[in-house]
Amino acid sequence: MRLWSRNALEWTQRLPEIGEAVRALGLTSAALDGELIAGKGRKDDFNLLQATLAGERHAPLRYVLFDLLHLDGVDVARAPLQARKALLQEVLGEAGARLSFSSHAQGDGEAAYRLAGQHGFEGILSKRADRPYHPGRSDEWRKTKQMASDEFAVVGFTKPKGTRSGFGSLLLARPDAMHGWTYAGRVGTGFDEALLRKLGTMVAGRGAHVPSVHVAVKDPALRAATWFAPRFVVEVFYRGVGRQQLLRQPSFKALRQDKTVADLRNGTDAVDQRNAKGGTTMKTSRKASRRTAGVSLPELSSPEKQLFPDDHLTKRQVWEYYLSVADQLLPAIVGRPLSVVRCPGGIAQACFFQKHLTAGLERVASVRLEEESGARANYLVVEDLAGLMELVQFNALEFHPWGARAATPDIADRVVFDLDPGANVPFQEVKQAARDIRRLLRRLELESFLRVSGGKGLHVVVPLNPGCDWELTRRFARGFADTLARSEPDRFLATASKRLRNRRIFIDYLRNGRGATAVASYSLRARPGAPVAMPVDWRELGRLQAADAFTLESVPRRLARRRKDPWEGIDEISQDLSRWS
Repeated sequence: MRLWSRNALEWTQRLPEIGEAVRALGLTSAALDGELIAGKGRKDDFNLLQATLAGERHAPLRYVLFDLLHLDGVDVARAPLQARKALLQEVLGEAGARLSFSSHAQGDGEAAYRLAGQHGFEGILSKRADRPYHPGRSDEWRKTKQMASDEFAVVGFTKPKGTRSGFGSLLLARPDAMHGWTYAGRVGTGFDEALLRKLGTMVAGRGAHVPSVHVAVKDPALRAATWFAPRFVVEVFYRGVGRQQLLRQPSFKALRQDKTVADLRNGTDAVDQRNAKGGTTMKTSRKASRRTAGVSLPELSSPEKQLFPDDHLTKRQVWEYYLSVADQLLPAIVGRPLSVVRCPGGIAQACFFQKHLTAGLERVASVRLEEESGARANYLVVEDLAGLMELVQFNALEFHPWGARAATPDIADRVVFDLDPGANVPFQEVKQAARDIRRLLRRLELESFLRVSGGKGLHVVVPLNPGCDWELTRRFARGFADTLARSEPDRFLATASKRLRNRRIFIDYLRNGRGATAVASYSLRARPGAPVAMPVDWRELGRLQAADAFTLESVPRRLARRRKDPWEGIDEISQDLSRWS
């Protein structure tokens, strides 16, 4: 079994899970044709796929099969496509999470195209159902892509090449509340001769080789570019936004002489003002406008619903909070099986845990995992900002990831000790317990990190790199907690019984098992006051007054003035539990 890319590169070793899934089909010989996708294969998932293949992310990948050319010694390439796909569907059967059948609809192409657009797909492929397989490009099939468009200010140009005169590409910028304007990419196609002449006169004149807007990327093509202050507005087609927030495959659509640069800027400010509910929310909204540029977010419904009624905090304010901390929260949850606490009526009414993908969730990914009962279920997996905000739209207040990634669910990369104090334990004693646990872990040559839970206790988190299997991780965590409880029985307890807790601290090691979760850093807690589970530096421990000291309102301000992430480098530390195996 070997996997080959379109340009004849062997990817068998790069995609072991896909390879195993194909082997599991039990075929003697076969030639399969398909496409690799991340998430749900939508436009917004393209960057996730690229990042995963580059090793920068760890999203579960699927092989979506659309053709079968050979099966168990029989060449079926000359059979009609419709017959080949029927045979392929029969071969796949219940193939599992890594393989999928690319379904199709016969008939109305326009309706299929509209449907694809509504669901965020890049477009449709139209194929002749009665034809044999034809390798390479041909008129037997056609690709029809969806294209987004938006308006940008022109802030410069590159030099023309070849026979073109005037300019090569127009440099584009979008409004940015922090920097004024941010570079969005360059467009060099879609012009006819008349437009080239007209736009050439509009960009002519004084300029400089120093960027006039904020440029967050390194692009050699910009070294000799000419820049000027935002001058006029154009509308541009594009096929999504890349990882560096630059437009993908832009092409010129129109010169917007009916709009000025001020119209673009004022439009962004108007959105900020309309969404603002006081100074903190204003700052959050502006950050959100930068982060969500080019991202397809769900529509926020019932924005004035009171989710924290005693604190008069609305669903809009929860939405704005999660936008403001997305850069910090997403690394803690992306690519991990996830449980969420949903409160459809706010925290004053019934809330519930959800870990399985359900109908209505379109931007959230999933991973199919085996449970203790032997059954398999689709677990929630957030892969990007759109998925996070869809769960917020569904009234998710808390986010609890596994200590493992969806791609390797049997390998733990975290050990979490949850220090849960009894009713009469002062917070000072909980802080001292955290210091003692850190000291003991250091004796074992294990570095640890600190988090306030947003409730009553503290979390001491030990990163594992490389990870360890769950059996070893659970055994280590339990052994550590039991030893601590036996050595100081007046201070610590390793049994979950609240009746026995009294003035002692329960060292909760039960977070360290396959399927167990711990609250994510920067997650809200569904409790009065809207507290936040917040990572803190060990040097801050002495000044901490309570485990719920950080809130929805205070955290964005703290992040705005914070110079360094207290958990910086947590994923680079090389340590594991192999010596206890």
